[in-house]
Amino acid sequence: MIEQKTRAESVRSHLFVAILVTIFLFPTGIVAVRAARKCLDAQGVGDWESACKYSREARTWVIISTILGGVVILFLVWLVYLYWPQLVLLWRNWRLIMSEDLLNYPGY
Repeated sequence: MIEQKTRAESVRSHLFVAILVTIFLFPTGIVAVRAARKCLDAQGVGDWESACKYSREARTWVIISTILGGVVILFLVWLVYLYWPQLVLLWRNWRLIMSEDLLNYPGY
């Protein structure tokens, strides 16, 4: 009985981390959530080999999703940094176009 408790505690499902990665970083975390769920199911049945396999799979997909999410976030930050002056100009023109003061604009 002690051996089973030790095995159950030593196999982590990574479900919580997989859910966080899916919500905040990248959708490939869904694969990690599925693997973590399979790990929990295997633990419930007592199939420790499958639980270990799914735990490793969930951890792998959490790492992949974290790296992909970080790359996407860095790319978006770089784009905003690169095009910030154009975005500000676009925002000012959009506000002018959408306002009713367009007819009173001195350029028209």
